Amino acid sequence: MSTNDRIQGIIASGVIAILPVERGEEVLPAAEAIAEAGGGALEVVPASLDLLSAIGQARVHLGRNLLLGVGGIVGGDAAWEVIRAGAAFVASPHLDPEVLRFCREEGVPGLPSALTPTEMAHARDLGAELVKLYPAGAVGPEYVRWTLHAVPHLGVVAAGGVPLERVGEFVRAGATAVGVEIKIADDTGRQALREIGQRVRAYADAVERARGPVAPPAPAVRPIEGPDVR
Repeated sequence: MSTNDRIQGIIASGVIAILPVERGEEVLPAAEAIAEAGGGALEVVPASLDLLSAIGQARVHLGRNLLLGVGGIVGGDAAWEVIRAGAAFVASPHLDPEVLRFCREEGVPGLPSALTPTEMAHARDLGAELVKLYPAGAVGPEYVRWTLHAVPHLGVVAAGGVPLERVGEFVRAGATAVGVEIKIADDTGRQALREIGQRVRAYADAVERARGPVAPPAPAVRPIEGPDVR
């Protein structure tokens, strides 16, 4: 899958589920629940890079059903490790030029976090096509609108404290997608997994409603046939 295909996959889904994990056995059940709920992209934030093997196994198991990226990545060495493990995208908690450089060289989307228009413009200049506005909940939807006036041609993912009832406002303000934080209970029992899926589905539905119906393609226009003057 090309870099552009992965970016378009994130845009199409409209939601990135953000999942901190402490144990490797948490990854696959949660990822399956998110995929079954219709989620298109998952950012796993591992407690340590020792969990990369579990993330890689989940990625292979789910195939193209879910874009499985890795978040919380700082520094070129860590970026190289997660790219080698097969991350579909690499997210950073701040603007890290080294992470973006490795992503650009390896053809993997880099998703840095930023807050100010200056940071976002810098991220765009370093090759990022999507930037996570974090914490979006602290600045609100109107901040997205004004930021995109200052830094056009950039996909903004609103993440960090975006409540379900305000998802539509962020999307209508211009956000390409939203991030939804997922918490895993002490166990990954059936009820906990069902709640994870329901939360992701609710956010995806809110994005879809805010985007509105997709207009059908216009019918082909037949040329007007005049008299044959040949």
